[in-house]
Amino acid sequence: MPANKNALIRYRIIDKLFRSKYKKFPNMQNIIESCYDKLGQEISPSTIQKDIESMKNDEALGYLAPIKYSRSNSGYYYTDPEYSIDKVALNEDDISAIQFAMQILQQFKGVGVIQQYENAIDKIKDAIDFRLLNEEDYKKIIQLETVPFVRGRNFIPDLIPAIENKLLVHFTYKSHISSQRGSIDRSLMPYLLKEYRNRWYLVGFSLKSKQVRTFALDRVENLRVSEDIYNSAPYFDAESYFKYSFGITTLNDSEPKEFIFSFS
Repeated sequence: MPANKNALIRYRIIDKLFRSKYKKFPNMQNIIESCYDKLGQEISPSTIQKDIESMKNDEALGYLAPIKYSRSNSGYYYTDPEYSIDKVALNEDDISAIQFAMQILQQFKGVGVIQQYENAIDKIKDAIDFRLLNEEDYKKIIQLETVPFVRGRNFIPDLIPAIENKLLVHFTYKSHISSQRGSIDRSLMPYLLKEYRNRWYLVGFSLKSKQVRTFALDRVENLRVSEDIYNSAPYFDAESYFKYSFGITTLNDSEPKEFIFSFS
């Protein structure tokens, strides 16, 4: 079994090289250079040879990798092109897709409900990061918009179970219209959390207006999730409700109208 984490990383580096569809039959020097790039230290040929033997024959390790050396191509390869030391085999296209998803998740670290999953995100990143481009190289290929800090998104972890369990929520709200009058107390049957242009909104049935209303979370204060369960909420379908919306502005019960614009 491997004595340290570096051995496990070397196994994965070797596995990646043997599965590469761009550079087949890597030789000993290719493996040593890849290990140096990822680990920042020189690895001897004898160590690499022991790694390969362990991957092939160590039953306790469990890989039993089908590794062969091709004399005609002067390099190593897997006799089974679908083989991977991972329990879930990933090809390079899969890894690229995971990297793209990881970069997106990294954008949301520290954001409300995502925060509780940061540990899982870091574990995934640690497990596959050595096979991916580093962050600076990735930025040369794709640039993602940085998510700004927005007030109110800290309420999201409380609102999700409230929506799932149909619990009434109470809060004070300071809208654009009521800004001169101060905050107004609201009670809501929460239906949906919606993001638009990096701002979060809560959609629900207002007990005061008896209508479905949308509230910006950055204007919500003193949110409290009650233990009161609502069972008689009006039917709400998010897809149809926002079908004719522009951003978060909806028609409510009005019928949509068609307009034709022409420009020179």
